[in-house]
Formats: sequence, structure tokens, C-alpha cells
Amino acid sequence: MTSKLPAVLLIASLAICGSLPLRAEEKKYPTLTNKQVIGMLDQLEQDLKENYYDPSFHGVDLAARFKEARAKIENAPTQDDAFLHVAAAMASLNDSHTSFNPPIRPYHVEYGFEMQPYGEQNCFVTAVRKGSDAEAKGLKPGDRIVSITGIQLSRQNFEAVELGYRVFPQSGFHLTV
Repeated sequence: MTSKLPAVLLIASLAICGSLPLRAEEKKYPTLTNKQVIGMLDQLEQDLKENYYDPSFHGVDLAARFKEARAKIENAPTQDDAFLHVAAAMASLNDSHTSFNPPIRPYHVEYGFEMQPYGEQNCFVTAVRKGSDAEAKGLKPGDRIVSITGIQLSRQNFEAVELGYRVFPQSGFHLTV
């Protein structure tokens, strides 16, 4: 006599699985509301006030800067716009050790090249992917990038500019090399 237990377990498993949402239907990367992004900004401001090594914040009026960012985030049309306002508020400290890294994105942006700042005012191409549009346009390692879409690069603004073009995927932007 064979046991009916395996058949019962199979039917029970199918019933349980049928009542669970399909993985494809789950949102792996939820979009944050402007209110949630403001909450992130509030936490960053609080952390800075409690832990930043320079109580004068390099002369930046932190409260005014974060108030301005809050107003812009309230009206931001997209989550990415809101994140850029958070990044700009953090960048106002002009401190290479203090920045905002947004939550993981559901996409990866690749423009076919990598760059790195050197010194105070120089940014150089460090790698170019074979077969990329960057290679087709003649970009090569060692090229000095002067600006991206009109923004002159420096060590101070490098992270903010890089964040901007990685957060906002662009079908094209202009490099001055």
C-alpha cells in the first residue's frame, strides 16, 4: 500500500504557492515618495549636526541649505530629481569625505568610459570599453575631460557631477576633452 502523504504534500504546496504573489509581480526597487526622500535628508542633516568634525560646517549655513533642498524635493517631479537635491545639499560642504550615495537603482548606467580626478582641477579618462560609442568617438585613456554637459570638472564637484549623469541616464551628453 502506497502512502498518500506525498500527494497531499504536493497538493498543499501547490495551494500555498498559488496563493503567493509571483516574483515578477513584486516591486524589487520601490520608488520613494518625496516625503520619504525628505526623511532621508532630515536624517543626514541630523547626523551632520551630531557627528561632523567642523561645527561651523566650513562656513556653510547648513540649516538654510537643507531648507532649500527640502523645498526643491517637495516639488521634484521624479525620485531621481529628489536624490540630486539631497546630493547637492551634501556637496555644499565641499568635503571630499562627505557625500550622498542614493539607494541601489534598478538599472546600471554605462557610458563606455571611466574617469578619475587628479589634482585639484584635472579629470582624466582611465578606461574606455572596446566597441563602445566612447571608443568610436575617439575617447582614449589619458584624455583630460574639461567639462560634462557644460559643467567644468574639478575635484570638488567630481562626485556630484558623476552622480548626476549616473542617476539621470542620458542618451547623450557632451564631453569637452
